[in-house]
Amino acid sequence: MDFTCVFDAKGIQLFIFAVIEFPSRRLIIINSTTNPTREWLTQQFRNCCVSGHQFPDAMVHDRDGVYGQWLPDLLKEFECKSVKTPPRCPWENPFIERFFGGFKREMLDRVKVIDSDHARELSLDYQSYFNQDRPHQGIGGKIPEQLDRAHGNCPDINNLRFRKIRKLNGLVTQFELAAVA
Repeated sequence: MDFTCVFDAKGIQLFIFAVIEFPSRRLIIINSTTNPTREWLTQQFRNCCVSGHQFPDAMVHDRDGVYGQWLPDLLKEFECKSVKTPPRCPWENPFIERFFGGFKREMLDRVKVIDSDHARELSLDYQSYFNQDRPHQGIGGKIPEQLDRAHGNCPDINNLRFRKIRKLNGLVTQFELAAVA
């Protein structure tokens, strides 16, 4: 888990919080706030459980001041071990750091965030894209929510039709096979 910061159109600092499940690279939760308090973070942890996930046994996080001194106690309430990375060592939590790098490059650097609600909307759109459409090198080019599909015979490539799909307000274009009439 980690926070990143972005400024909205009025210059207000927004904190974007995210939790990634390590084995599947699935983005469990992402949300934004102007004031990340203990109560707000507690609600985000509850939301992790509500979304159909079992709360993890351990949570890797940095020593960011946004957590205050209360984060280890809060994680204990959720029966979760607090695993702090060494000071100024972002490479010790590479999955969330890589996620935020991609999130900024693929979304936040291209769209001006209007306010906290807009940041939340962009984040949720990106979560859907990240979990359902984006292949991840760390899991062999698979998509976190990819279903195992039976592979039939190879189709005749001369008769294939494709459908163009715009994602993230047109920032990403994908193609998928369309039904052949």
